[in-house]
Amino acid sequence: MPLLAALLCLAMMEEEKRNVEKFGDAYGDYMEKVPRINLVAGIIKQYIAKKKIKFKK
Repeated sequence: MPLLAALLCLAMMEEEKRNVEKFGDAYGDYMEKVPRINLVAGIIKQYIAKKKIKFKK
């Protein structure tokens, strides 16, 4: 099972690299906003981003 998870992670990273080459900065911005696979990390990242926006206002 760990081997499968590692292969999945590598495949996702390759796909992301191709998408950045194809779509450019727009895809890079998308990647910053959307978690790759970890729901908990994604929620934390969204929370931190919202806190930063509040401090800028």
